[in-house]
Amino acid sequence: MASSMGSSWKALAGILLVMVGLAIADAQAEAELVGPSDEEIMALFHPSIALAMGRLAAYSYCGNKLEAARVEQCPACDRAGFEVVKGSVEKLFVPFHGDPEANFFILGQFVRTNDDAKDVPSKGCFVVTRGSSNKANWVSNFQMGMMDPEWSQCPDCRLHKGYFGVYDRALPGIQKYLDAHGCSREDGDSVWITGHSLGGAVSSIMIAGLTNLGYNVALSYVLEPPMTGNEAYRQYFLNSVARNHQPVPVIRLTNGQDTAPSYPWNTKHAPYVPLPYEFFSDPVWGTHRICRNASTDCAAGVDHRQFWPENSIYTDHVILWYAPHHLMTSAWRVPQWCTVNPDPVWTYMEFAGVSMYVFIFQAGLWNAVIRSLLLVILVGILVALCVRCSCRGHKCLGNHYKRIPDK
Repeated sequence: MASSMGSSWKALAGILLVMVGLAIADAQAEAELVGPSDEEIMALFHPSIALAMGRLAAYSYCGNKLEAARVEQCPACDRAGFEVVKGSVEKLFVPFHGDPEANFFILGQFVRTNDDAKDVPSKGCFVVTRGSSNKANWVSNFQMGMMDPEWSQCPDCRLHKGYFGVYDRALPGIQKYLDAHGCSREDGDSVWITGHSLGGAVSSIMIAGLTNLGYNVALSYVLEPPMTGNEAYRQYFLNSVARNHQPVPVIRLTNGQDTAPSYPWNTKHAPYVPLPYEFFSDPVWGTHRICRNASTDCAAGVDHRQFWPENSIYTDHVILWYAPHHLMTSAWRVPQWCTVNPDPVWTYMEFAGVSMYVFIFQAGLWNAVIRSLLLVILVGILVALCVRCSCRGHKCLGNHYKRIPDK
């Protein structure tokens, strides 16, 4: 009897241990799935820094028209608590596809000027990558196949061939600058990395690549970036790249119905996933929220089959709350913006002109007008045909019809 009861107690204890183990495993799995709270993630996001990165990204679209000293005139940087070191800015052009100025980078140094800006590194370097501006850039955009970057720290990582190519070709010039300006692996000064669109995608890869090489990459902001890699790459970002600024590996800003963050489209052989986490802004309500995965509520989940998102890339991708004058645009449209002493009136007029152009011709409005005109023409043709058919065999005189006898 005692032996039987002892066996029962042992069996019950075993069952309890199994249940406890399963509960712990479920809790761990749930914690891994949920991750840090939105409040923890949002605490690392600073709109003032986003505005500063937006201005630096806007300067990159100037390309060869950019006067280097113009980058030092960065009021948004001052408001964020840092300034660009005078005389430190250099321009880097990287050739591709027969274009000697295919890809453009701004390299510079910064120092913190406000001791209260604790999330701004005390000093360091920054790298800004320009977005799509020429034919060669679009060749890179459409090199959508995945390739092995051969990173020993992430053997299963697979990256966008075109974007990795831009990073790989620029790396020697970028390393040369960083090593010569106190941001080498030995010196350890922080490196900030940013860029818009294609520039954001290349910046994402650069964050991981420079981290692999031992550089001290600070928590960086990438703006409206397309996706760049597979799930292994995403996990590598979470587990390794974010080691100095947990729990967020990168501030990935997206906006409204911008389709760029949901590009490239997933295929069996190219399973792209977005990097964590998405800092989504709603241009209608002016609100921000955290999106953990591709969601229909956020930019990475935009349905490409819808009419408006296909056209709104021209608005929500370039009309942005963090961009200068709320517009990210090319230098040929706003040449005054790229000079050291821009005329404020002409600068305003240039931005206003581009805004009007984008709204009328690229924001879906022009397509809507064309479709409306075509619809009116089509209805007119149908009405004319109906009138013709109804009058066939009749002589139409005002509101009366006189039958014409058949011959």
